[in-house]
Amino acid sequence: MAEASPEALKVELKQIRQKIATLRSEIQRMRKNMVEYKQKRDEYNEKVKEIAEELRAKRKLRDENNSKVSFYKEIRAGLREKRKELLNQLSQLREELPKPAPKGSRKIKELIDKLEWRLQTVPMTIEEENALVERIRKLEEQLYKVKEQEEKYKQYRKIRSELDKVTQEIQKYHKLVLEHAKASQEYHEQIIKLREELSKFKEEADKYHNNLQEIKNVFSAKLEELTKLEERRRELYSKVKELMIKQAAEKAAKRIQREREMLESKAKVAMDKLQRGEQLTFEEFVILQRYKELEQQLVNQKVPR
Repeated sequence: MAEASPEALKVELKQIRQKIATLRSEIQRMRKNMVEYKQKRDEYNEKVKEIAEELRAKRKLRDENNSKVSFYKEIRAGLREKRKELLNQLSQLREELPKPAPKGSRKIKELIDKLEWRLQTVPMTIEEENALVERIRKLEEQLYKVKEQEEKYKQYRKIRSELDKVTQEIQKYHKLVLEHAKASQEYHEQIIKLREELSKFKEEADKYHNNLQEIKNVFSAKLEELTKLEERRRELYSKVKELMIKQAAEKAAKRIQREREMLESKAKVAMDKLQRGEQLTFEEFVILQRYKELEQQLVNQKVPR
């Protein structure tokens, strides 16, 4: 197969250089795109990280409020159960209490003391004394019953007071349940919005990440192609340089050969005169010296005569 001419190699070399220039421009543009894609991806990933942190904080607050709701509901349920027991106790006491309430034990006691004082200080017949003793005995029985009823009234008032306190406590914890349930719902709604935002930013981050991976693959292929073109360019440059040097050498050899041939007859005459011992003219001497130089150059270049 005939070796390509320097002109053909120069044409190919020019084409290769154009391709390299175009490829370098594409690679530069792709580098810029990769930087932009990476920057965008990192920005969205940073936003994803921020939202994820905020989301964890909101979830923690929501869960804390849910725990408080459960805790306060449990307390409220216990208080409601206690109120139910107190209402049952009040209902039972109301059935046992007389209507209307009996005369106070203090007045009965004062009356008994007064009658006992009279029994001790006032002279009376045996019949009057027995009647007074009997009256004191009945008053004492009445006093016992009244005290018993008063104790029940006291117990009733105590339970009633405790019931009022329990009702207030129920209302307090019911309010706390509502407050924390509302807060939990608000945090839950914020969580839903944050999840939507997180999904959008993650989708954008994934998009730019995928774009970056795709362009990296193409970029690697372009770099590989550029490496091969650079190798081919260096190879062509070396071949062109080699051929140009060879052509220059051949031209120089031809020029030397032509000059040698032009001087050969005159140089032969000068050598013959020299061999005969005749003196050379300056011109003949110069011609002979130049002929020898050309001979040596041809030997060095290995050009056949």
